[in-house]
This record gives sequence, structure tokens and C-alpha cells, in this order.
Amino acid sequence: MATQKWCVVNQASFCAIPNGPKLFDLFIGSQVETTGESQNVLMRGNDNKMHDMKWLKVTYKNSRGIQTGWVRETLFDDYMETFTKLEVDIPDAPADPADPFPYASPNPNDPAQYMVLGKTTRGEDIIKYNLCGEICVAFVMEVGIKKFLSDWKNSPGSLYQWTLGGISDKTTDASVLKNMLFPYGFGTDKGNVVNFTDSLNGPIFEGQNITPGRFQKFLETHYLIANVVINKSTGKLIADEPSKVNWTNHWVVLDKVSPNNTEYGRVEIYNPFTNRRQEYSYRSFISSFGGGTYTGLWIKRKQAKPVTLAEAGFKKWVVKAGEFADAPAGRKTLKVDRGAVVEFTGAKDQKNGIEWAQIKYKGTTAWATNSALEDFTDRFPDHEVVIQHPTPEEDDAAQYMFLPGENGIKNNMCGQLCAAFITCLDIETFMVEWKAKAAVYYKLAVAGNTDMGTGIDSIQSMFRVAPYSAEPGDLILFGPALIDPVTRRTIASAGKMQKMLETHYLIAGVRIKSTDKFTGRLSGGGTGHWVVVDKITTNGKNDGCQGWVEIYNPFPNKRQEYAFDEFMTSFAGQLGVWVKRKSLG
Repeated sequence: MATQKWCVVNQASFCAIPNGPKLFDLFIGSQVETTGESQNVLMRGNDNKMHDMKWLKVTYKNSRGIQTGWVRETLFDDYMETFTKLEVDIPDAPADPADPFPYASPNPNDPAQYMVLGKTTRGEDIIKYNLCGEICVAFVMEVGIKKFLSDWKNSPGSLYQWTLGGISDKTTDASVLKNMLFPYGFGTDKGNVVNFTDSLNGPIFEGQNITPGRFQKFLETHYLIANVVINKSTGKLIADEPSKVNWTNHWVVLDKVSPNNTEYGRVEIYNPFTNRRQEYSYRSFISSFGGGTYTGLWIKRKQAKPVTLAEAGFKKWVVKAGEFADAPAGRKTLKVDRGAVVEFTGAKDQKNGIEWAQIKYKGTTAWATNSALEDFTDRFPDHEVVIQHPTPEEDDAAQYMFLPGENGIKNNMCGQLCAAFITCLDIETFMVEWKAKAAVYYKLAVAGNTDMGTGIDSIQSMFRVAPYSAEPGDLILFGPALIDPVTRRTIASAGKMQKMLETHYLIAGVRIKSTDKFTGRLSGGGTGHWVVVDKITTNGKNDGCQGWVEIYNPFPNKRQEYAFDEFMTSFAGQLGVWVKRKSLG
């Protein structure tokens, strides 16, 4: 069992004794260490009933030192962190009286980029807050912060004094980052520093196509110091959009991209706010990376990094919409949208210095430039549920289908496919069973010419079918399963949902991007849709993505992966039902 826990609510009392006098409040993200001591105490809840609640004796570090007290277990999750190493050496305290600076700020809960760089005449710490760029360069140059600041300060033409001298604490743009790299022999004139926008015209991002696979290729030989937007309280990457709040610009280092499917995948960054690596979804990183301005610097690695590329097969995906030709540089005959997956025939050619590949799509063979294609790899297999009568249109969602005995195409089969996935039935067997066990709901959804979506009552009725045959207690609405007995509020944290998924699936009402006709990508707005949550892997707390969610999405009839915070944005209404896992084989 994890000894470290983190607060998952906006306010939790830190008490002298269990349910006793409050010493102070802990807020979301606060991290504590358990001592192994616990007590159960009866507490009166907002429902005016008494509840037996477990309290934990913990320690908490703040600017006054180590504090010991008691917290209520329900308000905390286990803290599970994939990246435990502090990447750049930052002294905790002054080590050399003759040369004491820099060292970390006295509050252990401050961001790592807050550092003491001097003293006032009264002996007070002069703390600098904008050292994200400096720490990123130290990370890339593989030196501690003390050596880096010394190297930069003593470099000819250094902007150190202008940036950090005296009481100065300036934010840094790309030109200042380039100045920081001079002591190490790096510069755009030497070819080992490249503006990100300039790289868009190079061979890797040919045609200015920004994709996970192209990032992965460039990262074999370079780091990317990228200007992103973060929540200025937590350091978490957020989308650079007009509605953003409590934000600031920030430098991070992109070190790794792992593509999956088309625009999906994970990225691994170094974040100087925490002085640790973090993972985000590729889409989350891109949405934070300058909102389309893409301010950043490629820095050549001292040693090329071997990247494990997925084995390239004969599937490609289209990264630039256009009309493909009947021959290399020939007459345009086939229009294909971005995101479409095509078959590569293996044939290649070159015309006027441009590489071409022959592809097959919807039964038609055509030629496309290499710049319009990218290798397609996917960790998840297709066709989780057997669908006997799909529509003939290749671009249609998998959940569009014909049903025997009913009229027309049924487009709103997401709920039924979710139930078929859990009950391990093909869709037509499931529909026959559902009609027999819940004829009223069947009629409202699909009978005759009807083609309607399904509500939560319909979803619950679907588990009357054999072999599932739901019994009382098998189905629980989302909120009540995660309710805090004292406050009567739902605590929908990654850890608590992960615990529920040990014994249940979650059918969740989400929103999908209405313009994404190929994958049914989850989004913060769009069309209502049912998916099945099967697995959550926690990682970190509210300063990162909090982990990964694996779902079954009936739109493409396959599994997908999202960052936990991405999933929760889509699951904003938290309409869902927990379905008890059963052995149906």
C-alpha cells in the first residue's frame, strides 16, 4: 500500500486528533506521508446520520517544517508517480558559504523553479520565480542549475545580469534561451539550434504537417524546448484558448512522443515547475503549445536517442487532405480527408524530386505524395463487438448498421454496443435478447423506422439480457458509488474510480467531436455518446494528467486511450452507471 497520499478535494481539515481541533486546511494537490496509524471515528454527515469514518495519522511538510496531524482517508488518493527522479540538481540549502547561491526556496511546496539567488541588505532571501527557461537549458545540457547559472553568467555577451541580476526576475523569450546556450557552443549559426517554425519547412515536417510521427522522428536527434501554457498554481499544461484562467506561459522540454492511431498518443516532457518528467496526451500537449503559434527551439542532442518505432505495416493515415492522383504527378482522381486510414500497396515512385506512394482506399488505387502520408500504428485491435450488417460506406462509424427486421440504417447504437461489449455478445444476438427482455425500450430506440439515442433507463434495461441477467445491486449510478458519506458530495478522483473498476465497468455519457468522422474522439463539447471505461492507470496528481483511461468506444468499435483529465472534461455531466463485472464464459 502506498504511504504517500494526495488531497483530491478543495479543502480537507488537518486536525490535532481524529475529527478534533483543526490545525489548518489542506487543499487539492497537497501531499502527505502516512505514519501507519489510523482510527475510526463516528461522524455526523449532512444527511444527519452517523457514519464510521477512517482517519489517518500523517505528516505534511510546509515552510514551518514537518507537521504531524490527522486527515480523513476519504478525501485522499494514493500517490502513484511514474517519474520520481528530480532531473536537474537544485541545492536544497546553501552548501558553500563562499558561494551559496542558488538554492531552493524555503517552502518545500513551492515550484522547483522558485530559487534563492541572493540576500537583501537585511538578510532576507531574494527569490526568483521565472527560472523555467534556465532549468530547461540545464536539463538539455545535462548540468546542475548551479553550474549552468555560473556558465551563463561568465559567458561573453551574457544576458544573465539583465535577466536575473540584483532584483531583476525577467521572463525569458526564445532569444534569451539562445543566449543561455552560447556557453555550450550551441546556436542557430552552428546548426545545432533550430527555431521550431523554421523546421516546418524542413524535410521532417514536409508540407508543414504537424503529426505525432513527425515529432517522434525529429526527437531522435533533438530535444524541443517548447513554450506552453500552464495553470500557474499547479504547473499543469492547459489549453491555450481564450477561456483559459489562472494561466501563464512556461517553458518545458519535449523529450518523447509515442504515436497511437492517427492524432492520438502520449508525450513525455520535462517540466521545470516540478523538476520532473510528466506524461500528457499528444493532443493536450499540442493544444498547450502556443495555441498554434508554436514558439520553441529544437536543440541537438549530444547523442542521438534511439527511438523504438512501431513496425511499419501496409497501413498509412492521411495527414493532409487532398485529391490523390491516377499516377505520380498525374491527374487527380480520389479525394481523401485528413485522418483517413489507407492501404499502402508497396509501390513507390519519384517525380520531379518528390516521393510518391501508391495507396488503395475504398476500392480505388491512387498515388499520394509521401508528405501527405504517415505510418499508421495502433495498440488496440479493431472490431471489439461483432457487427453482422454494417453500412457499405467505408467512412461510416462502426455504430452505423442495419438490424434484421427493422427499417433503414440505425445510427445511434452506441448504448447497445456498450452493453454488447460487456455481455460478450454479438450485436444481433444482443438486440434479440434485449427486445425479449425490455420490449418497451427496444421499441423506443430502434423498432421500424425509429432511430433514437438511449437514456440511462434504457442502458440499465439492457442488462436484463442473458447471460448477464442483472440482479439487485449489479447496477449503480455513477455518483452514489463515489459519494462522501459526510459531505454527501461525489468525489470522482482517478484513484477512487480506479478502485471501482476492479469490480465494475463504467458506462459513461461523454461528448464526442462531431466533426471527427473517423475515430469519434472524446471532446469537451459536441454529440452525446456512451462509452465503456474499462481501466484507469493513475500517475501523479493535479499537476499533470493524473494517469490514463482505457475505454471501449462504439463509434469505431474499438478501444482507445485518453489522459484522465481529457476523459473527465468529456464526462463533464458525470452521467453514467457502474456495471458489476461477471464471468460470462
